Amino acid sequence: MINRRAQVFSGEFLLAYFIFMVVLILCVLLWYNTTRDLTEAESYRIMEERSVDAAEQLVKTSGIPGNWNTSNIESVGLVNESRILSSEKIVGFVTLFDNSQYDGLCNDISLSNYMCNRYLLGLGGYDFYYLITNLNGSNLTIGGVFPATGKAPQNQTRLLSVTRNALLDGEIVKTALTVWYTSAEEFM
Repeated sequence: MINRRAQVFSGEFLLAYFIFMVVLILCVLLWYNTTRDLTEAESYRIMEERSVDAAEQLVKTSGIPGNWNTSNIESVGLVNESRILSSEKIVGFVTLFDNSQYDGLCNDISLSNYMCNRYLLGLGGYDFYYLITNLNGSNLTIGGVFPATGKAPQNQTRLLSVTRNALLDGEIVKTALTVWYTSAEEFM
């Protein structure tokens, strides 16, 4: 007679091993997806926070110094009084962040004005595009300059626009700061 207490049926062992591996693989996939989703959500939250701060900074502060120009700027602001835009500062802002190559605003000739100065908005590594239009969305010019600057979104992973209303020469205008990035992992 054979003693069956010490024997294991190999089919049962293989079935248990297969079930264990399926559960393990599902746990790893769930962990990966959850981690990726959390990374993207955190990156978007940071982008949103920085975007709102930058949009508010532009329409509420005069910058540092208050009468900044392209050679002495530490922090950018487009107003002399909260929510009342300055035409001179807007023209300077457009020049400061245009995507043209080096023209004396930056110490590195390999960088565009945009790449050299974008840290002034406090957006970190996020790209941005800034546009001022009439309240109805139609284009306007300020001092002979189209009030748009930065880098238009291209191949973006995420995009966020923050709009604010302000006064310019007694008329209500709409300012739009569009912030975007191409990969969430760059900012984590």
